[in-house]
Amino acid sequence: MRKKWARKWLNRIVTGAIAATMLVGLAPFAGASAQENAQEILLQASQETSAWNAADTASADIQAAAVPLAVADAIAKGNNGESVQVSGYIVGHATGSLTAKFQSPFANDYNFLIADSPAERSSAKLIDVQIPAGLRDQFGLQSNPGLIGQRVNVTGILAAYNNFAGLKSVSTIQLADAEGQPNPGETQPGQPGGGANPALPDGTGKRVLFDNAHAQTAGAADWIIDGAFSDFADGLRAAGFAVESLERTAPHRFDTPAITYNRLKDYDVFVIPEANIPFKTAEQDAIVQFVQGGGAVFFIADHYNADRNKNRWDSSEVFNGYRRGAYGLPTKGMSAEEASSPAMQNVTSSDWLANHFGVRFRYNALGDVNATDIVAPSQSFGITSGVSAVAMHAGSTLAIIDPAKAKGIVYVPSGVPKWGSAVDSGVYNGGGRAEGPYAAIAKIGLGKAAFIGDSSPVEDATPKYVREENGAKKTTYDGFKEVDDGLFLVQTVKWLAHKENYTSLSEVSGLVLDTPTVLRADEMPAASTEPLPEPWSAPAAGYKWYDPSTFKPGSYGSSQPPAAEPVYAFVHQSQLPSAQEFAIRLTADGLNPGQTVTGLAVGIYLSGGEQIARFKNSDGSWSAYGYSPGFSLTANAQGKASKDLIVQLKPNQAGAANLRLKQGSANVLTKTVTIANVSAQPLPQARILPLNEPVVAAHRSVLLDRLLGHTALHAA
Repeated sequence: MRKKWARKWLNRIVTGAIAATMLVGLAPFAGASAQENAQEILLQASQETSAWNAADTASADIQAAAVPLAVADAIAKGNNGESVQVSGYIVGHATGSLTAKFQSPFANDYNFLIADSPAERSSAKLIDVQIPAGLRDQFGLQSNPGLIGQRVNVTGILAAYNNFAGLKSVSTIQLADAEGQPNPGETQPGQPGGGANPALPDGTGKRVLFDNAHAQTAGAADWIIDGAFSDFADGLRAAGFAVESLERTAPHRFDTPAITYNRLKDYDVFVIPEANIPFKTAEQDAIVQFVQGGGAVFFIADHYNADRNKNRWDSSEVFNGYRRGAYGLPTKGMSAEEASSPAMQNVTSSDWLANHFGVRFRYNALGDVNATDIVAPSQSFGITSGVSAVAMHAGSTLAIIDPAKAKGIVYVPSGVPKWGSAVDSGVYNGGGRAEGPYAAIAKIGLGKAAFIGDSSPVEDATPKYVREENGAKKTTYDGFKEVDDGLFLVQTVKWLAHKENYTSLSEVSGLVLDTPTVLRADEMPAASTEPLPEPWSAPAAGYKWYDPSTFKPGSYGSSQPPAAEPVYAFVHQSQLPSAQEFAIRLTADGLNPGQTVTGLAVGIYLSGGEQIARFKNSDGSWSAYGYSPGFSLTANAQGKASKDLIVQLKPNQAGAANLRLKQGSANVLTKTVTIANVSAQPLPQARILPLNEPVVAAHRSVLLDRLLGHTALHAA
């Protein structure tokens, strides 16, 4: 800027000086004086210009000195005590003299290793950075394992550290891209010229299709966009996506492929939540064709043996392409009717997911944990930007089979517990990165894929249907709102929907490729074994997972309308006796005449969960302390029903407790009650009569009156 201004000013002076010598009537002396003055001015201007040039040169030298050294250049200087700034990728942690660890967990926050390449592992090409105490919370790898792969600028003194080339007495550490200094010529993953947090485009103009054709509503699942995946669907809509559902036309028998290329081709992303009906070969082919042509698919699985419809296939097995322990015979253990059903036709075993997408869901079963080992945004195409944790509540991990295709982006911590109902060790490699990623991504042809080993972070608490097996109400949870689950899921779909032309992760400059996951011998598909006989529980009488005509009214796929939803209430005295038997009545209203609700049980428990009530059986014996034996209610002509229970509490109880009604595993009604040393009181005589019960039955409560005496009651 100053050079241009000086030249412009100088030109004007010269022009003015020349013009002055040409003025008409100007005396020769005056002309000579003007020429001399002009020459003097030119000389001064030239000197000032030279001074400015010198200042610019000095400034350029200062700027050049401020450009960080590459790691190789810093190593070439030797450990000479010079104060320098070095730029490099964080690749690992020094564990001792010329020894290093490149994957979390890391032992402490005292140092990190940097290199010119994020994939560098040679000790001769690494610098060990001593992290000062004031920066360990921000840059220590034990606390921040997601920094692996990030580029930093470090200012310090060149000095050996742990026998590596080192930087000690460090004064500053900054993320390089936070300073606005990307590596010359570097292309961030999926974002040419991008920074540490590549921006993901929103979903405007993009379409997402959710699979609801492979038993996504079986058992306790309700993974549909207008049910317990509605928060996820709404989150995508808020990001600009159009969201739709792939349905089968009722009535159906799972006889024709629901997934076809023609059905998928007009969408950008295909989301498959926990498929429990195995894919036919034609459906697998359609998915691969869709992805290779530029589409994307999101596989949402769960822990091993999450067999929702008790057909021996869980979602991880459906996605992988084979049943554990049944590689040679997909219908192993099935009845002749099951094996010959349309749902099992054209189903063949293969290592489909690994062969095409470079990953395989492991058949492990991990417990409750927040996955906090999150890969840096610069190494996840921006998917993990702002994500600190993703929840797992009984889930699985994946094995990286082909690092050129697939990459992990979220990992569980080391020492993660197994799921309480795991059929084997549950945790295969001790957790951590060795267990394989909890969430991963892949690039196949022109398209993409994403994977996660649990549906818990996706679900919400708004199920739409009852269970197809028994008609029981479902209970789901607000996982989408937990920790950073919703943010992670929506950003995953944003990346999936973003079209990119590279066809392999190995083509992405600066991207650190994973190493293949170490597997057990029995994880090879053909060598896999079935730890326990399947299914994990016998199906209810009359229920056939392959025949929707057997599904209970109100479940997805049933041709019958849903049963009426009853309104339940408890009738009991205002304080429950601590030392006497007493009666509690459960009432139900709003049923259809003759409608029966089954699987009911009542319990009384303290705030810590201890069950303190037992219930009298019809033969006069007592149940164990806990929930009552299961019972059913059948509505009378007015749609009402009731059940009287005789209860006794554990000795020495007093104060607040909880009275709860359950149906199956679902909590239907819970209320707070008070326990005190009071006398038992009778229930009202006007008990609700079942549909065909004689009137004389109403006098049962009269007997209770005589046994217990008569005082005021409390209804709720």
